Amino acid sequence: MAVDFDVTSLHHRRATHRWERTSVGDLLERMTWSFPDQDALVGREGAYADPAFRRLTYRQADQLANQIAHALLARGLGHGDVVMLFCENSIEGYLVKIGAAKAGLVVAPINPMMAPDMVSAMIRLVEPRLAVVDAEFWPAAEAPFAANGLETGGENVSSLRVEAALSLHPGVAKTAVIGLPHPHWGEAVTAVVVRIPGDTTTEAELIAHCRAALAGYETPKSVVFADALPETVGGKVLKYRLRSAHAAHYDGSEALR
Repeated sequence: MAVDFDVTSLHHRRATHRWERTSVGDLLERMTWSFPDQDALVGREGAYADPAFRRLTYRQADQLANQIAHALLARGLGHGDVVMLFCENSIEGYLVKIGAAKAGLVVAPINPMMAPDMVSAMIRLVEPRLAVVDAEFWPAAEAPFAANGLETGGENVSSLRVEAALSLHPGVAKTAVIGLPHPHWGEAVTAVVVRIPGDTTTEAELIAHCRAALAGYETPKSVVFADALPETVGGKVLKYRLRSAHAAHYDGSEALR
């Protein structure tokens, strides 16, 4: 049976007859009434930032979407305002889309692989009031967002910049840079490195290599060696797994280097 989805009349929809409408922002609610505890969103490995969102029922997804809708409205967004998504397809991304629809907002997803000049052109075209950006993509997004007069913010250290410096070392096969809790620094830049087979490069040598190419605050405080990095089928490193596995790395550390 063909179903027509209303994608334009999402604001003040509660004034209409519930049995007469099926809209993007309303669909999750309607499914929640009938199947509250059945799976609504299930993500494969790498399709979620937080493991808590790997599998959500209709009830859970609807509650989270409502929270997002209220948060967007609390930021001062109003009917018809545009929310830009600069992120991968993920469970969290879908929840933002549904939450924005519930709030009467418009979502403009942008491919994070687009060139910076194309991102700038899209920003000028859709004129977003707010952007949701994956932390991993912020280094690529910051320049075009700032160039178009949007408020910018993010990590003080670009993990991509540190990873690029480490990758130039001949002994490094793969690397991922994460922030880990530290008793002195609060959060310390930490590199997880997979060495070339047979390579014997030490932690001190890699830190010295980074120190020659990066600012002091960007230089890793520690290097952790691993046999492999956890990745999605598409090759994206699952950094949340690395942060979880090495969360206690600096516990009791007295080396405030």
